[in-house]
Amino acid sequence: DVDSEWKDGAETKRKAACWKFFMCRYSEIHPEKIEDVYCKICGPEFTIAVSGNTSNMRSHLAHVHKDIFCDMISSAAGSGAGDSGGSGLCSGSGTNTDSQQTAITVALLPPVPNERRDALHKL
Repeated sequence: DVDSEWKDGAETKRKAACWKFFMCRYSEIHPEKIEDVYCKICGPEFTIAVSGNTSNMRSHLAHVHKDIFCDMISSAAGSGAGDSGGSGLCSGSGTNTDSQQTAITVALLPPVPNERRDALHKL
């Protein structure tokens, strides 16, 4: 039974705000250690590794659930709680402008070969 081995992250003693969006499973060998988590929104089909911090969970929220991540960051910043610092992901209206979209597209393209560098490698 999936529900019996997974515990609500919000009910753990962990303080980071992102825990309320995840279910966690404890290690059978080390019962105090969380082995993996899954996002309550995405479901248990996709688990996220935990390695002693919340980076993977925060990354998942930032990339898959940006609106929730930004709400979490703004709430944490306003309350003085931990888990703040959106790394600029949450600035603006939440939608990409044409210039932002162009920058994203360019960043995803493979680098253009440097003709001079290529010519030197042929020598």
